[in-house]
Amino acid sequence: MPIAGWCGVFLANLALRRQAYAEADLYRPEGRYSSIGAAAVGLVVAGTAVGWGLVTNSLASWLSWQGYLLSAAGLGGRTGDWAYANLGVAVSFASGFLGYLLLGRRRVRDQERTD
Repeated sequence: MPIAGWCGVFLANLALRRQAYAEADLYRPEGRYSSIGAAAVGLVVAGTAVGWGLVTNSLASWLSWQGYLLSAAGLGGRTGDWAYANLGVAVSFASGFLGYLLLGRRRVRDQERTD
């Protein structure tokens, strides 16, 4: 689930860019990209939490806590028709992608203005 959210953020970041990355700054924490983007991390964490709430796993009993949002979303709970549809993966990806399109636009523009 975290990978789906991260992929969404990463692809949105690429979609927002009009210039190539400044390669040297990718390897420097003090560079224009910095080490951590709070919006990106927040979107991955939120997408993961929601995503895990919309999936189930019958092969690993230790993951029985997953699917906690299926009832609340009106999807039939952990045994309903949507329980094994893996909607959480798509939701995690979409929240990362759409969220970063909205929240990351300014950051990307600021990075591209830095020379």
